[in-house]
Amino acid sequence: MQLKKLPVLLIGASLLLSGCSVSSVSTETTTVAAGATEETVKSIRAEDDYYGYVNLATLKDITVEYGETQAGSFSSIDIKQQLIDATLRVVNSNETFPEGSCEQIVRDAYQQYIVFATDDTAKSKACQEIETELGKIRDASSLEDLMQVAAELKAQYGCGTFSELSVGIDAFNPDAYGISLNQWGELCGVPLEKVSENAYLGKEYEKRIIDTLQVMGRTYEEAEVTAHNLMLLIIDIARATDYVIANSSNPYAYTTFMSDADIEKSMTNLTGSEFEQMSGIRENPYGGWLVIDKGQLAAFDAVWIEENLEELKAMAAYNFLDQYGSFITSKYSLYEEYFPESHEQMDLQAVKFINDTFPRALSDLYVKEYYTEGMDQQFTQMCEDIRSSYRDLITNADYLSEGARQLLLQKLENIRFLTGRFCLEQMKNDPGMSAVFGESIFETRRNVASRNVQTGIDNIGNPRDRMEFSMSMQSVNACYSFDNTVTITVAIMSAPFFDESADYYTNLGGLGAVVAHEVGHAFDSDMIKYNANGVYDPSWLSVDDMASLEARNKVAVEYFEKYFPVFDVYHVDGSLTLGENYADLGGMECITNLCRTKDNYTKLFENYATIWCEYTLNTDVIEQLYKDSHSPATIRVNAILATTDAFYEVYDVKEGDGMYIAPENRISRWS
Repeated sequence: MQLKKLPVLLIGASLLLSGCSVSSVSTETTTVAAGATEETVKSIRAEDDYYGYVNLATLKDITVEYGETQAGSFSSIDIKQQLIDATLRVVNSNETFPEGSCEQIVRDAYQQYIVFATDDTAKSKACQEIETELGKIRDASSLEDLMQVAAELKAQYGCGTFSELSVGIDAFNPDAYGISLNQWGELCGVPLEKVSENAYLGKEYEKRIIDTLQVMGRTYEEAEVTAHNLMLLIIDIARATDYVIANSSNPYAYTTFMSDADIEKSMTNLTGSEFEQMSGIRENPYGGWLVIDKGQLAAFDAVWIEENLEELKAMAAYNFLDQYGSFITSKYSLYEEYFPESHEQMDLQAVKFINDTFPRALSDLYVKEYYTEGMDQQFTQMCEDIRSSYRDLITNADYLSEGARQLLLQKLENIRFLTGRFCLEQMKNDPGMSAVFGESIFETRRNVASRNVQTGIDNIGNPRDRMEFSMSMQSVNACYSFDNTVTITVAIMSAPFFDESADYYTNLGGLGAVVAHEVGHAFDSDMIKYNANGVYDPSWLSVDDMASLEARNKVAVEYFEKYFPVFDVYHVDGSLTLGENYADLGGMECITNLCRTKDNYTKLFENYATIWCEYTLNTDVIEQLYKDSHSPATIRVNAILATTDAFYEVYDVKEGDGMYIAPENRISRWS
């Protein structure tokens, strides 16, 4: 997984990524912070609560902006303003930019957005087009008709009405593209796991479906009946969903390849080709699908009957308006609550439109503006230092056989680091992109979505460049992908994570910790099952070596479930968080392995704690504690440092101190 959802302009990453996360779980330190005094701050000792020792002075003065749920180190980087500044420099330039360049695309998109804001004619035309498409859904008299409408909406609008087929990395061949049937986490805005546990919760999600059906031309009474019946179907699918898979950090461990013949045998009401056509796929050279949750597929197939036509039409309309509903609010006031009018400055609204519609163009522009040669040199050196440190740790891991060490070392050498330099190297003008601009932002968004669908379809079965980016450079994020690549965005290369003028060991505790964490994922409890070429192969290490690793897994689970409780009562789920905890643990071993003096360690530890400084306003903290694969921020600092021997030496931690763990109970990833 990637750095979890942050409050600034994030773009989705590929299906299986592992990464850092800002925890959304508040613990004692952040709870105390709101009323903390200077005396309270001064009273916290490093030996008792290192997270609080470093961060409480900052936490007590943090203000969470209206509409946001957290604030801290990750949200302190003002990406919004950086993007506005970069965009306006291009917009206000008198320079003539090449067709298809990032500058030309950003400028044209910005200007088009500004014009649309006051163009009532264009708004009315967009609304009419949407009404026409909704009419096609409404007037479908059979499932066959509805399938045809769904195929058109996918091809023309990039809108997936039912199917979750997507084109992406082939799980069993990372150098190729394949077709995956992903698992639904929600349907029509309904979180499946919640309604599977409590069907009565479904009622609160019916209103938007009712409103959607009214926009489609149904009376309230008709809409109410259809919405209720659709909810019952969604609950059936929810109860058939495998939530072990849903909550797994490695869904590919449950993925199987189903051939075309297997798919036909498994379905009763739908055919595989019909399912594909609704996804815009007319031919399938891949020869089948990668399927994650067969039970969910069977459940959807079961509801695909003529008796459910009205409910399936409602689902199609909901998904269409979920993507394009913002263009109808001027006429349908009942839909305003789902797409409320923005009161942000117009520049920011335009930038968000560009980010949603042309993320790669904005990403390229951001890199050009903010990635420097000095950053690249320092980052490149840091990555190689981290690789060298891991090489040392793996070589000396005496619990592994020599064969296993050599295999892991090969995987380490194969890791690719992707950041701004590779983005610059891959930059090229795309004159064809100019053709997607329509008469308004509605037409442009529609054309881009359609083009993206076709590009994905064209990729099926073709070779894949592993150097393609899984996330935009303007998101404060980082990730490890199972194909053995580490992506570090340019946006995260800002203070407190990284500062060109800062001391090396300060940066090592910030960005270095992030990079080392991501590299650590290559060897965590899930990714260890992927071989040196990024192919899922649980047998690539010997049975004895895997048994040795499993034994260490058990010890790590017990450690995180025993020490450093949240609210003095709750503990993290050691099994759920094992992969992320291992990445944190291995990452810390890696970067401390590069330190030689007390001063080095001190700078590293202090900035490591700083990057996890987060104040969270979340009323659902306990539920997240047991569903999030990432430990809370306080745990990521205190539990990790409490098992790091160098920390005891630097801060003279002794038995009886809050950070003290007896030597025999401390854990390690590599030693």
